[in-house]
Formats: sequence, structure tokens, C-alpha cells
Amino acid sequence: MVTFANTPTFQSDEPIDLGVSDDGEAWTLTFSGFEVPVGGTNRGRLGDWSPELLSPAPTATRAFFLVMPLEGEDYERVEIDFHVQGFVFTTEGATATMVLSVNGQTTFADFPANMDESYLQSLKFTTPSPPSECRICVFLLVGRESTNSNAEAFLSASNIDANIPSAPEGT
Repeated sequence: MVTFANTPTFQSDEPIDLGVSDDGEAWTLTFSGFEVPVGGTNRGRLGDWSPELLSPAPTATRAFFLVMPLEGEDYERVEIDFHVQGFVFTTEGATATMVLSVNGQTTFADFPANMDESYLQSLKFTTPSPPSECRICVFLLVGRESTNSNAEAFLSASNIDANIPSAPEGT
């Protein structure tokens, strides 16, 4: 049986809230501001952002890193389900990408122009040998065509969920 330990380490200037289940098999990390915008000159959907927060460059990025220790008995294989939820908005001439990586296993979502919706990106982390920790990275990238100064993009990650599925009885 493997569980998450109670002492994670993280690197971020983002305010976060981490909740770990009583049995240590699940946790939820909630962000209050892990987002990245790149704005056009028309200040359409991104008009609520103050100008100093909008990147004048054609691309902008944010990254979050978390190391979550694992505890447990001897085991042959570990599976952990990770889910990132957030929101994406892109206009014509803009794109966004979200990357989730856990101990080198990676998934990503590319969002094309003209998106305005919530997203859920999942990764089933599997390893045949017992790691002592999960190294988690979430990377957000937004961009606009350099020739389209009116293009806008916004990408956020509102929370990350992790769950260690219970092993079937008798295994």
C-alpha cells in the first residue's frame, strides 16, 4: 500500500491550498491565481487585466513545481491518477498549451484559436519500481502571432487532483 506523505515541497509564488485525504490516498491542490495572459491592444475579454500583467511579448509562461513524498510498504508497481482542471480563452491568432509532467511521464493539451471553455487533462502515472516521491510540474504557455497585435490568450490551472487507486482485494 502506497500513500502520499504529509510534507510536500513546492516552488511557487502562487497562493495554494493543499488538502490530503485522511487515508493519504488522494489530494487536491487548489490555486487562487495560477494563470497566464497575453493580450492584444483591443483589451477585449482580457480587459479586466491591468496592463502591467499583460505580456507585451508574443508569448508568456508560468510554471509550478511540487514534490510530493510517497510512503508505504514494499510494492511492485505504483499507479497514480493525476488531473489538472482549468480554463482556456484564445482569440483568432492566439494559442495556449498546458503541460503536466510527473517523474518524466508527460501529457499536454494544445488549445487552438477561438477557444473559450474549461478543460480537464489527465495523466496516469505508472512505475514498476517504488519511487520515494512524485515530482510534478505544470507548465502554462500562451502565445499570439507577432503580426496580430489584437490577439488575446488566457490559460489557467485552478486545481490538480491526485488519487492512488485502491488495489483489488487479494492483490
